[in-house]
Amino acid sequence: MNFESKICVFDMDGTIVDTVGFWRRCPERYLTKLGKTIKAGDREYFKYNVLRDSVSKMVNEYSLDISIPDLWSLLEEEVKRGYNSVSSYKADADLFLSYLKKNNVPCVLYTANEREYINIIDNNLNLSNYFNLMYTTAEIGFKKDEREGFELIARSFGKNIEDIVLFEDSYYAIHTASILNMKSVAVADEFAENRVDDVKNECDIFISSYRQLL
Repeated sequence: MNFESKICVFDMDGTIVDTVGFWRRCPERYLTKLGKTIKAGDREYFKYNVLRDSVSKMVNEYSLDISIPDLWSLLEEEVKRGYNSVSSYKADADLFLSYLKKNNVPCVLYTANEREYINIIDNNLNLSNYFNLMYTTAEIGFKKDEREGFELIARSFGKNIEDIVLFEDSYYAIHTASILNMKSVAVADEFAENRVDDVKNECDIFISSYRQLL
């Protein structure tokens, strides 16, 4: 794929940094610490569902003596400690980002996560060195399955939505790219394995390392 005439739009978690596990592993770790036996099927549930859903399940089904908001806050502090420990990019993403920067390809970080987590990773890995713009979906005002957010990004560079190449690990985002006629590069991630066949069927390129693009 020729990237030099494109805008490269990257997700953050699971795409350029290995951070999804901080969210998905902490429910089982917390329950185990309390001596709880993980119910059949719940390991898979915790692995593939967002933490807010897992927190509700934990409180409601494991007889925890803690409120949902308090458990969320407790686990989020653990997640933040994980983010602060990140010291490298995922799968040599920095090599590919350096290549794009050298060739003057615009790069945008576009994440459904909160700005606080971008700031942590930026402080650790200097995201600002590679990305022309960094947005959260909350800041831009549209979810990742909505066309308008990508149109805003494209217009920032005087281009059209069809000029975007989307780099993602999740199926729903790759599916959106397919619907919106954007090219997509899917990045393998342990916490998206339940939809990997669907991802491979809809993306333009599937990679386990960014070296595959160089």
